[in-house]
Amino acid sequence: MKQQLRNTFAVFVALSVSAATFGQLSNDQTIKRVDLTDPVCILYPSPVAVRSSIPAPKAIRDKIASRSTPCSNFEVTYVGFTPEAQEAFQYAVDIWAHSIESPELIRVIANYEDLGTGGTLGSAGPLNIFANAPGAVPEFWYPNALWDKLTGDDPVPNGSDISASFNSNSAVNWYFGLDANPGPGQIDFVSVVLHELAHGLGFIGGQSQENPIEFSIRIQSGGSNPVFYPLIFSNSIVLGDGDNPDSILSLDDPSFDLREALTGGDLFNDAPAAISGNNGSRPEMHAPATYSQGSTYSHWAEGDFLPGDINSLMTPSISAGEANHNPGPSTLGFFEEMGWTICQTLSTSDFTDEEVLISPVPFNNSLEIRLPSQLNFDPLNITIYDITGKVVYQKTEAALNGRIELSNLDQLEAAFYFLRIESSMSNEVITKKIIKN
Repeated sequence: MKQQLRNTFAVFVALSVSAATFGQLSNDQTIKRVDLTDPVCILYPSPVAVRSSIPAPKAIRDKIASRSTPCSNFEVTYVGFTPEAQEAFQYAVDIWAHSIESPELIRVIANYEDLGTGGTLGSAGPLNIFANAPGAVPEFWYPNALWDKLTGDDPVPNGSDISASFNSNSAVNWYFGLDANPGPGQIDFVSVVLHELAHGLGFIGGQSQENPIEFSIRIQSGGSNPVFYPLIFSNSIVLGDGDNPDSILSLDDPSFDLREALTGGDLFNDAPAAISGNNGSRPEMHAPATYSQGSTYSHWAEGDFLPGDINSLMTPSISAGEANHNPGPSTLGFFEEMGWTICQTLSTSDFTDEEVLISPVPFNNSLEIRLPSQLNFDPLNITIYDITGKVVYQKTEAALNGRIELSNLDQLEAAFYFLRIESSMSNEVITKKIIKN
């Protein structure tokens, strides 16, 4: 069983909303509290096995190394952690602390415990959600930490905002290094923690299956006057990628139409900053034909962001040998849309790779890559993947005068591809979508 688990790709977990209780927080009767309980852990095999390494942004690594004041402060209560697991967890916390701003302390309860050999790596989510925060979008639930940030007030003093658990079973072949360089067969602990903390901070859809044919994305509070709101996550999700698509909130809830939407593979994120972070395209949400509680909806689509893509952290799976210590521009842009403020030293534009230009688009037989001056003379590993993750082209070359020419591409079929450029000198990794005519 131990070997079987180590050879299985994946396990990212979102938090399922299953039980709710109501508590009055103030004299304002519109302010409600819902406790989230019962996380559901989903094993989701990765469709590709491509080793990749994306370190934290250099600006963040420098700030962590120099112990610079972060944009937000986290307080973690560690339970059962080994020293190396705690160091790796804290590094993931520090990345988030230098990525998002909050005037309020963000409290995390973290457990390192035996979750068995069934494939679970970990789980995390907000402990509470609240509605109708002053200055927030009315009639939406907000996760605890984001509510605190928006209101400057903590309705649960000294209570944890995020709960997280990670598997200490020896069957999990963890890599606890901080360099985003796990070996073959190893699961990168920092990547998994970084991913799960994002769920706790708000990357969570809160969907549920109400009965065999109807789904819901709205959460009902308890009490004598219950309310029925979606999480703020859903405010940016649209049906399809065409012109002026409808919001997912336009569908009846619960309904068969919602079931069709959540399993139709045609949901996208319409947040402008998330689109900007994806080179001008709407990021696709994870909505596979087979519904998976705790995985469906609350992730980016795996096919949109393959391993090695800077935005791949919040896809539903992680491969052995894969590491991503970068929240990614689309995720940060989505967070911005939900109400988070991104650190000024780490604006989403830092990640758009606008200085890397690919032409022509679409291409026929050749491509020209124009690169920023800091990548001149670096040996660059250039790889083209098809949409299934298969490598169809590879070369290593240094940029001269900021340009690299890729020729003899006429053998590629007309299709979408991913172009990955990796510098072995600076740890820069750039991924672009390209189209062959």
